[in-house]
Amino acid sequence: MRLLNNNFEREIQDWFQCPKNGVFIDVGANIGRYVIQLTNKASKIIAFEPSPDTFKTLNKNIEINNISNVETHQVALWNKDEPLEFYIYTSSGRNSVGIKPGTIIKKIIVQGKRFQTFIENGIVKLNRLDLVKIDVEGSEYEVIQGMEVMLKTFYPRLIVEIKEPNEIKVIQKLKQIGYVLIKKVEENHLFIA
Repeated sequence: MRLLNNNFEREIQDWFQCPKNGVFIDVGANIGRYVIQLTNKASKIIAFEPSPDTFKTLNKNIEINNISNVETHQVALWNKDEPLEFYIYTSSGRNSVGIKPGTIIKKIIVQGKRFQTFIENGIVKLNRLDLVKIDVEGSEYEVIQGMEVMLKTFYPRLIVEIKEPNEIKVIQKLKQIGYVLIKKVEENHLFIA
């Protein structure tokens, strides 16, 4: 499996710093590119991917690569616990809660959940968190709202792909939480607290 296939991804590769005993959360894990990249760098990886077909491929890639330190959840992280309309595009990297340019194959309903719900229900247990990647095709703000308690608890390094017109409100929200934008490459933003 090829881990990085775009120039901007090569430029942001050094942003993915996680200590050997660290914890990495991948929100919008897709087929597991960063899960596989960090499997030997983190002791625990938690991956969220709402698309049923993409989720199957993610789990197949974890199995093929004989990875044992990853837990996967087929859910769309969100700011509320509610069903969401989810659009499947011809390219899985474009699948999203909102409609955008591109060819839609179908619309499905996925479960939206706040990250805090996973903590409160004991589904996810954390005593540390070092790195979070968010790539959710326009739902960044809602995901951050649903993760706010966890962000304020651990202040992990954040890599967020921000789609327009969300950039200003996402940066402002993270600033309110205590984050500073360190670098930007295209739509990818690196924040630290």
